[in-house]
Amino acid sequence: MEEKRGIKLKGGIYNVFLIGLLLVMIFSEVGWHTESTLNGYVSIKEQVPFTKESWFSGKYQESKSEYINSNFAFRSGFVRVYNQVSYSLYSKISAKDVVKGKDNMVFEIDYIETCYGKDYIGKEKIQEKLIKLQKVNDTLKKLNKELIIAIAPGKGYYYDEYIPDKYNSLQKGMTNYTGYAEVLSKSNLHFIDYQKWFKEMKDTTSYPLFSKTGTHWTVYGAYLATDSLLSFIRTKTSFEISRMIKDELFISETTLETDDDIERSMNLLFDIKDFSPFAYRRWHKEESKNERNPKMMIVGDSFWSVFGWALAKNFFNNGKFCFYGMEYHTLGESNVVPIGKLDLKTEFEWNDIILIFQTDSNLNDLGFGVIEKLYDVYFKK
Repeated sequence: MEEKRGIKLKGGIYNVFLIGLLLVMIFSEVGWHTESTLNGYVSIKEQVPFTKESWFSGKYQESKSEYINSNFAFRSGFVRVYNQVSYSLYSKISAKDVVKGKDNMVFEIDYIETCYGKDYIGKEKIQEKLIKLQKVNDTLKKLNKELIIAIAPGKGYYYDEYIPDKYNSLQKGMTNYTGYAEVLSKSNLHFIDYQKWFKEMKDTTSYPLFSKTGTHWTVYGAYLATDSLLSFIRTKTSFEISRMIKDELFISETTLETDDDIERSMNLLFDIKDFSPFAYRRWHKEESKNERNPKMMIVGDSFWSVFGWALAKNFFNNGKFCFYGMEYHTLGESNVVPIGKLDLKTEFEWNDIILIFQTDSNLNDLGFGVIEKLYDVYFKK
């Protein structure tokens, strides 16, 4: 009797499995996809049209197989189940270059490696860059332009106590951050060290400056950095720039906006428990008859994008953003211009302030090559 029950149970499971596969095939064929889409980069394969040539060359069969694999019904749900099991049971993350730290803290691996100095370029190269920066700065000063260097905080440096134990075997040495912070703080260049400031605030801040599930500073942290940047410009330059006036402080028990950007790219079924509460400052621009807001060009990475466009619109005459030294963006314009097609000298001299704004994991190439290009324009004969 028990043996018969076992056979029936196995047969039932097998039949359910076959019916499930049949339904997936039917829904895939009719194009019925009701689940939410996956976040992050998702490669969607296109089908090669059926022709005599594509059939006998095998291209049609190959493309059909790839198309079905990336477009079958309920694929997003299956992916999320797989990712959740991998994360919960084996601490594995499917998102590229993301690792699980202690207490469900997630890191992009670059921020851990730079914290240990794995990408350190050496004192000599840092000094070479400093010399070029100073010469470019002297030239811009003569043209009544200001150059500001700002280092945004990295999550690995800020939350080093949450870095996975497997990295304990790495020996901490000199880093690009410590190298640049040392020489820039002693130079005549305008320098903002957000890395140091955020670390100093870590134990006293009322709200998280980094979340467990994000890679950038929180929106609240970005607000503090924004207010600090405006104050720095008013203090260190001749621009009577407007102020940010505080409005409501919205408190949320969960992450909002960009504060869980890594977690969203992980495509899990369930949310990761994060710190709480999170703060979101509302603000408005001070109206002043004496304001003299500068035109600004920003050479930076994704940390600027957390708050940059609102800042550019309200305080920097819409501003220009040179993203990773490769793409030139203008607020309000959809076209993106490759940096190689720009007349850099004209663009730099059209702006009043040039802000080089990078997090610590990108300091192996401070300025993303733009400093060298501008140096060559002014000094290479």
